[in-house]
Amino acid sequence: MTTRLFSIIGLSLALSTLPSSLASAQPCIAPPSGFAAWWPGDGSAEDIVSTNTGVLMSGTSAFSPGKVGKAFYFDGFDDWVNNEGGWTSIRNDFTIAFWSLPTAGRNVTAEGNFSVPDGTHDQRYALWPDWGGDDGLKAGVGVSVGTNGVSVFEHAANHMPSLLVHNSSLEGWTHVVVVLESKQPKLFINGAFAKIGLASSRSFVYPPRVMGSAPNGDYGTFSGLLDEVGIFSRALSSNEIAAIYAAGSAGMCKEGPFLAIQPGNQTVPIGSHITFKVMAKGTPPFSYQWLFNGVNMTDGGRISGANTTNMTISNVQMSDADRYSVVATNATGSVASSEAILTVIPALVSGTETRLVDYFPKTSQGEHGIFLQYLRSDGTYENLINTGDYAFTTPGMPWNIPRVEVSDFNSGSIYVNPSAVVQVGAERDAIMRVTLWGDYGRVRVRGHAEKTGGSMRFYVYQGAGNYAAPLWQAWDGGAFDLTVPYLEGDQLFFAVDAGPNDVNDWAFWRDIRFQGLGPDAVIDSPVRSGEIVASDTLRFAGHAIVGQTSAAQYSWDFGDGRASTLGNPGIVSFAAPGVRLITLDVIDNQGRHDESPATRSITVIPDTNSISDLVVTQLSLPGNLAIGQPASIPYTVRNAGDGGLSAKSWKDALYLSRDAYLDVSDQLLVSAAVSKTVAVGGSYTNTLTVTIPTVEEGAYYLLLSVDDEWQFLERPQLNNEFAVATDLVIPRLTNAVPFAAAFAGNGDEHYFRIDVPAGQNLLIRLNGLDNLGASEVYVRFGALPTRGTFDYRAATPDSADQQVLIPAAAPGTYYILVRGESVPGNGQFTLEAIASRLNVTGVTPDRYGQNASAVLTISGAGFDATAVAELVGAVTRTNTTVSADSFTQLTATFNLSSVPVGRYSLRVSSPFWGTNTLADAFEVLPAGEAKLETQLIVPSQLGYHAVATIWVQYANTGHVAMPAPLLVLTATQNGQEGAWLTLQDHRLVEGFWTSAQPEGFSHSIQILASGNTPGVLQPGESVQVPVYYAGWQQPWDFTYQPLYFFRPGST
Repeated sequence: MTTRLFSIIGLSLALSTLPSSLASAQPCIAPPSGFAAWWPGDGSAEDIVSTNTGVLMSGTSAFSPGKVGKAFYFDGFDDWVNNEGGWTSIRNDFTIAFWSLPTAGRNVTAEGNFSVPDGTHDQRYALWPDWGGDDGLKAGVGVSVGTNGVSVFEHAANHMPSLLVHNSSLEGWTHVVVVLESKQPKLFINGAFAKIGLASSRSFVYPPRVMGSAPNGDYGTFSGLLDEVGIFSRALSSNEIAAIYAAGSAGMCKEGPFLAIQPGNQTVPIGSHITFKVMAKGTPPFSYQWLFNGVNMTDGGRISGANTTNMTISNVQMSDADRYSVVATNATGSVASSEAILTVIPALVSGTETRLVDYFPKTSQGEHGIFLQYLRSDGTYENLINTGDYAFTTPGMPWNIPRVEVSDFNSGSIYVNPSAVVQVGAERDAIMRVTLWGDYGRVRVRGHAEKTGGSMRFYVYQGAGNYAAPLWQAWDGGAFDLTVPYLEGDQLFFAVDAGPNDVNDWAFWRDIRFQGLGPDAVIDSPVRSGEIVASDTLRFAGHAIVGQTSAAQYSWDFGDGRASTLGNPGIVSFAAPGVRLITLDVIDNQGRHDESPATRSITVIPDTNSISDLVVTQLSLPGNLAIGQPASIPYTVRNAGDGGLSAKSWKDALYLSRDAYLDVSDQLLVSAAVSKTVAVGGSYTNTLTVTIPTVEEGAYYLLLSVDDEWQFLERPQLNNEFAVATDLVIPRLTNAVPFAAAFAGNGDEHYFRIDVPAGQNLLIRLNGLDNLGASEVYVRFGALPTRGTFDYRAATPDSADQQVLIPAAAPGTYYILVRGESVPGNGQFTLEAIASRLNVTGVTPDRYGQNASAVLTISGAGFDATAVAELVGAVTRTNTTVSADSFTQLTATFNLSSVPVGRYSLRVSSPFWGTNTLADAFEVLPAGEAKLETQLIVPSQLGYHAVATIWVQYANTGHVAMPAPLLVLTATQNGQEGAWLTLQDHRLVEGFWTSAQPEGFSHSIQILASGNTPGVLQPGESVQVPVYYAGWQQPWDFTYQPLYFFRPGST
């Protein structure tokens, strides 16, 4: 045994190290707490404490004798172990520990913590640092180990510095531990502290997940053996690290078993297939035994996997509902799982009716084919649980969560109280969600809605967020009776849109009933009933709405003894005069029929040889059509029959179709009344103006239907339809090239698209050329946006110019909607989309006085520590200091001494991201001081019991920044204070009649007069703050003079 003595201010300490022969004889030690992943390398890449099991890549298949059992072998060329998982909850404080036996040296680099890509070549990555992304906030941490020492790297976009470099000769098995504490690495070699490195410059750092190499192998591969690789979710202490090292080849105990994954509760409809899963950890191998209500299960029939990690039950029945568990066993013992509850929901029964309140969920799992939940303010849904006669939301819930309660079952009512944080026009202030179980295809929903006060709108819609196209909506309530097609698991939403003054009012959903319906037959064509000439033909096609797993059989009856079992019988002729009632019934695979088969009534009229025949001879399209844009479609129709039309009236209609045939699924674009006399052989020409609807791009048909409503007899009927193929497109923007267009009027909308490559930011600018009016911009990735569904939005009030910046845009297609909300003049505008690695979009302040030091906040995207900012104009002035606050913000300080007065462009450059300039962004003013100006905007008269808004305006009209002053607003009568004032508008419900101070009100208001920068009012900044008045404190003295407000002064 060797002993080292240390003397610290007269105190002697002894540190002893045991000989290896004694250390190896020790038993295994209990692992420290906080194990997040543990790869022992004992013949596999299994993580024995969690779910991060790796995959052996390239040639990594060999395992050699290790320090503890077996170890991973890496040949230094193409061996590595991949783990598709990652770390989101473990960051900044964690520990990396492993035994290493390197056989090659690593490239030695200098320590640093800013953007130096030193780790990109000739390293020996025992653990590869994951890429932290290009947002400038995150980095992955990894460890390079060679025979010449250890380096710790972090990795993000154009950022791979070595935070810690320790050069020493590593011979034989070496225990390496890297502890991250507050983002700063500490290295321990063979149980002893070796070195502390530099703290990370990133906001968050994360542990590694890949062993042996970068996934592409470019930056260097480890050569040698790795054993007992572990990640801890905390910083281990020096004593814990020393204990692991001292355990030597005995290592940490791997006894177990324990369960890393427990089986979970499941709720499924009858007939489903379900799988319960479990994962045991510890020392393999493991055996498993699943139990149902405490009785061992065996494979057979509908059950499989009774002795594996995944146990499956097919075609679940009501008898399968109850308790499931599993026992996992290895050589050291057994462990039983927690019990998982299987709840089987019977389907909505066809022909029977379920009343929501009567069959309200009795447990959190639901029953009776419907499952009711309510929307919380955090966007999640929570089950409604019955507790006796009443059902409430979570007890003790905060008031900003919509409150929902179910009354006693006899009254059949559900009460909803909108939240205090309402979103006017959002249709989501209080939402209940009902999930439908059962494979029946359609459900009938009936009920009615009421309210106690206020002005509320009620909605019933299908699919989350689809309140833009509700099944039913009504101001202030009303009755609804809906038939809704659905697939199993589809959801209906019952929503209330309230105003800010409705938070004390109740909405009522009363007597909501659900009735499962059988299959539904739909006749697609012909689209209507009517008259035809004897021997004429019609095209017949139909489809069935059935359950998700149901097949349909078709039964057509053409009313004259003929029938068909095809879904689309095609062309059918009718020779004999008379009335034909055509019916279509469908039968699903459970033998259920449509309770009300679909019908068409066709009256066949004898041919008089004096019947007109309108035929479309020309339909002209102006090339491909732009989605969302107007188009004028001229067409010509000829009377090819043997009878003329004299002063007749009918309708011509234009449809959008996916095929060349008219059916009920086609979208009507426009229907125009026609009144003409058309002789035999004569013709007429007309033009239809349409706006192409918001649909997916692609191939379509524009289909013209003449005499669309069959308002007079003609033959043959089918040639009244004429289809022309076209492509519906969205204008593609060229990068950085303005696209000129014009709004036709208020509410006019245009769609555009831009394809963005990887590694770019996306800047979208709308420029209203007349600088008047108001516009809006909505952006969505991969799909068309609407005003209700979008990823990004720009809607600066009362502005024709709008701007959207998307930092680190995902590669792919972005769709843009621009809307002219208030369009003056000719409505001209340009839209420009700029995809680039560096963008500068704004600067605050945008002016400053000479001979001062100006601190500018620069907004944009693509900023990092290498960025340089310059003012470019009469002279070029480079920043004296700059810091990258984030990927989207720079703070730059400029010395404006001797800089000429005038306007300057702002240029930002980076060796990695390039250069971007914001033209005329900044103005240098003559030297001067800060100057505060204030103004009050007050109503001409204020009542004792009234409400009013008082505006406090303040501005810095000087030339330099100033610390934000504190403004104080008071109101007096004859020198006495008494006004009830607040800054919180939601408290302004009505005027007060009180002598006691209401909550949230005061006689004076203090305002910290900041601008965009907290605590600072920049030159040129002007701000307007509303203060709300709600009456005067009682008692009132009507002999008082009028109220006087003191102009705000700084204190």
